[in-house]
Amino acid sequence: MIRNENTPLRAVIYTRISDDPSGLGANAHDQELKCAKLAADNGMTVVSVLTDNDKTAAAENGKRAKRPAYDRMITMLDEGRADAVIVWQVDRLYRSHLDLEPLINLVERTHTAILPVMSAPLDLTTSTGRMVARLLAVVATAEIEKMKERMKLKKESNRAAGANPGGPRPFGFKPVRKTPKGEAPEVQQLDEDEAELIRTAARDVLTGKSLSSICRDWTARGITTPRGNAWQISPLCRLLTSARVAGRIEHDGKIIGDAQWPSIIDYPTWLAMRAVLVDPARRSSDDNKIKWLGSGIYTCHCGNALRIGSSQNGRHQYRCNMPGKGHVTRPAEPLDEYVTSELLDYLTRIAPASETEGMAPEPSVDPETAELEAEVKRQQSRLDALAAAFAGDGDLVEYRTLALGIRDKITELEDQIAQTVVTAYEDMEPDDYGLSAEEAWPQYDIETKRAVLRSRVKVTVLPARRGRPPKDAPVLDTSLIDLEWAPPGRPFKD
Repeated sequence: MIRNENTPLRAVIYTRISDDPSGLGANAHDQELKCAKLAADNGMTVVSVLTDNDKTAAAENGKRAKRPAYDRMITMLDEGRADAVIVWQVDRLYRSHLDLEPLINLVERTHTAILPVMSAPLDLTTSTGRMVARLLAVVATAEIEKMKERMKLKKESNRAAGANPGGPRPFGFKPVRKTPKGEAPEVQQLDEDEAELIRTAARDVLTGKSLSSICRDWTARGITTPRGNAWQISPLCRLLTSARVAGRIEHDGKIIGDAQWPSIIDYPTWLAMRAVLVDPARRSSDDNKIKWLGSGIYTCHCGNALRIGSSQNGRHQYRCNMPGKGHVTRPAEPLDEYVTSELLDYLTRIAPASETEGMAPEPSVDPETAELEAEVKRQQSRLDALAAAFAGDGDLVEYRTLALGIRDKITELEDQIAQTVVTAYEDMEPDDYGLSAEEAWPQYDIETKRAVLRSRVKVTVLPARRGRPPKDAPVLDTSLIDLEWAPPGRPFKD
C-alpha cells in the first residue's frame, strides 16, 4: 500500500500486564496513557487500543502464550489496517523467539513501525535490528527462567513449612486475603458448615454410600462448589482424597508433612476413605444403575448370583441365569420385602436403639492405629533427615535407593491404618448412628442398604416344590428362602 507522506501514520496501541488478580488493569491503563502521548507527539492517529490483561507472553512447554488482543493486533497489521505499533516496552510484545520470529516476518512484509515508549524504535528490517531483538528475547527468556526458579524455591519453602499453597478457595475453608509479595501466606481457617459436610461425606463413603448419592444429596440441598457449580463425582472425589482435608501437605502424590491449617478429617479416617475411593473395584457408574436390594447378592441354590429381569406381565423377578433346569425365579418385590423385614428384626435383636440418639457415628478403632500413625511420622522424619544428609554432593543413586525403602515402609504403614479404619466402619451397627434399625433403614440409600445386607446375611433361594401350588398359596414361599446370619460383631466380608 502506497501512503501519502502527509497522511498521519495509523497506530495500534498494545498494552499488556502479566499479573492482575484484581482485574482492574490499572497498570495497563498507565501504559495506554504513555503510548497515546507518544502517538500525539509524533502526529499519529490511534486506530485501536488492544489490551491483554492478566496475560503472560512467556512460552510454556515449547508453545507460545495465548494472547487474544495480541493476535488481533497481528491480524490488523497483516491486513494493512495499521502502520505502527506503540508499546510501553518491547517485552510487552514478545518474550520469546516463538513470538519474535513471526513478528519479524510480518514487519518485512508490511514495513510496520514498532515504537516503544521507553527505548528507541525497534527496526526489524535490518540485520542489526533483528540481532538486537533476538538478544532481547534471549535476555527476557533468561529472566523468566530465573523468576520460575525463585518461585519454585519459594513454593518448596512454603511446602516444607506447611504453608497455604494459594489458589482458589478450597471447599471446607474460609477465604484468605492475598498477601503482598514477600509476606507469608495467611493460614487457612475452617468453614465449619462445609467442614461438617466433608466429615459426613467421609462417614458415608466408609459405610458404603456412593459419591453419586452424595452429589445428589448436596445438589438437592443447594450445596455448590466454591465456584457455584453443582457437585459432580470427579470434583467430589478430588476433594475427599485431597491431603488438605487431613491437614497434610501433598506434592507429586506424596505426603511431605503437616500443614499449618487445621484438619477436617483425622489422618487415619482420611487414609481409609482414600483407600476406598481409589479401589479399582469401586464402580460408581454401575452403582447408579442398581435399583434392587438383592441384585447380584441373593444366590440360587446352585451358587450363582440372582439378577433382575422382567416376566411376561412386566413384573420384576430375580432369576438365575445358569442354563439347565432346576434354577430359581422369584418375584422381586415380595422377596426384597421379606429379606428387609427379617434383616431389621435381626439388627434390632443384636443392636437395640442407643441412648446416644442424634450423635455422629464413631467406630471403635484399634488402639494400634495411633502407634502406626506415630511410626509414619517417624519414617517421614527419617526421610527428611536423609534428604538433608545427601543435599549438595551426595550420591543421588544411593539416596534414591534408601529413600525408596523408607517410602515403601510408609506406604505399608498407611495401608495398615486404612484397613484398620475400614474394618471398624464395617463392624458398626445401626445404633452406632443413634437410631434404631427401623428408624435408620428408610434414611439409607440403596447402596448403603446393600452394604448392610452383604455384611449381615447370606440369602439363598431354594428350588420350588414339585407340583402346582394351591390357589391360596402366598406369592412367595418364605420357607424356601434360606438366611444365614453373621454372628454379632463379626460381619461377612465381600
